[in-house]
Amino acid sequence: MVMVLGLAVLSAGIVAGSDQALAYEGRIMGGSGAGGSSNVVALSARDEQGWWLCSAAMWKPRVLVTAAHCVTKEGSADPALEVRVFPPGAEALVYSNIGPQGASSVPVTAILRPAGYVNASELVQPNDIAFVVLGADLAPAGFSRLATNAELNQWVSIAKPVTHVGYGLTGPGQRSTTPHTTTLSLTQFMNGRYGQQFSTAQTAQVAICPGDSGSPAFVDQATGDLLLGTMAGGTGVCGSATGMQSAQADANVGLAAMGYADLADAALALAGYPAIPGASADRVATSAASTVYLAWLPPSRNATAVTGYEVFDENGTVVCVTVATTCRVEGVAPGAHAYRIRSLNAQGEGDAKPEAAAVTVSGQPVQVSLKNANAQPWIAGTTITAQEGCFAASKGKRRLQANLNGSWVTIASAALVRDRQSCPRRKRPFVARYEFVIPAATAPGSSVSLRTVSRAVDDIRNSSTTIYGSYEDLLNATLASRNPST
Repeated sequence: MVMVLGLAVLSAGIVAGSDQALAYEGRIMGGSGAGGSSNVVALSARDEQGWWLCSAAMWKPRVLVTAAHCVTKEGSADPALEVRVFPPGAEALVYSNIGPQGASSVPVTAILRPAGYVNASELVQPNDIAFVVLGADLAPAGFSRLATNAELNQWVSIAKPVTHVGYGLTGPGQRSTTPHTTTLSLTQFMNGRYGQQFSTAQTAQVAICPGDSGSPAFVDQATGDLLLGTMAGGTGVCGSATGMQSAQADANVGLAAMGYADLADAALALAGYPAIPGASADRVATSAASTVYLAWLPPSRNATAVTGYEVFDENGTVVCVTVATTCRVEGVAPGAHAYRIRSLNAQGEGDAKPEAAAVTVSGQPVQVSLKNANAQPWIAGTTITAQEGCFAASKGKRRLQANLNGSWVTIASAALVRDRQSCPRRKRPFVARYEFVIPAATAPGSSVSLRTVSRAVDDIRNSSTTIYGSYEDLLNATLASRNPST
């Protein structure tokens, strides 16, 4: 599929009471007016040939996100000679020869683009994203934070509605000086030919016109608008307005801002904001009855910027907010569950991996094995049930013993119970069922020997387990064994 951009290419222009050519390109078609929107900024740039108009996302008071071709000379890697911005949602009047009228006095102090980016042609080029640093606050942030890789991955699976707002055409040849908005379904998120890219679907009636470059795409959540990234190009029905061609007229492409976190960090540092912490380096989960326990390692990227974590389930619901690297979730329904951990900085920015910590919740009391050579770990203070068998009735009452302090201590006893389902053999139809509170070990996390005995001395059965002070201790030990260098 060929993606066309548009906004970096000067239009033929229109006459507005003079011979001055207006440098407009595409706008959103089939949407509604969005004048005064806090999400979008009109951005105007120039080269030796004149000025053009793009859109940009109002990410931070001093940091905007836009398309790289919006701030790069056509046919080269050189930056635009000058870049000006308008207040969010303001009317944007730009003449190709004399430039923007009514732009903000806030200066652009830095423009950060991916290394090697070249605005080679009117087709979308790889890594078409840029961060624009301002010399002062332009306006309050238009977004609560960047969307994470985990959220984008989940939203694709449900075709999440994505809001677009930009300074483009409202239809073929139909121009306006104010932004427009529409909502389209998220159809793709991947590491593709253009970089870490996403796409939204469009129709013959509702579309992102080629030319809405640099405009923000975001999801409206209860906690605020989450910025996916900015649009780089499209293949919609407005293509004829700029004389461009495409092989498919039902898609557009944007670049995910979180996929360029290093570049974003550099812009944030210049503007005086904290860096974005990466996703947790590793995470594990286990369950007992209706409680899920989770533990994770701090991120390997920007760990010093972390001020806390939030844990969300497979439905995207936040179930835990903590400054620790452990969490327990009570009252979880039986079945399979998946949890993801998002690192947080002081402004609530942070990433989460699409890969989840998976766990199955039984909703039943914990049952452990006593006959395995190495029984599953035990948690001190936990009431559990255990079963062993099969026995003949002559074996009588059995005792469960643990070697805690160099001597064997009986921690439970059990009478034999007939259970034909568990023990179908006619001569050995009995099982022993124990219920007890796991005692604390002298050295938590160390191996403890176990045995079950009856009146028959030759009927001793030996195994061992490890007793931990808590499920969090168990999970942290698991992480340490998987990550010996941490």
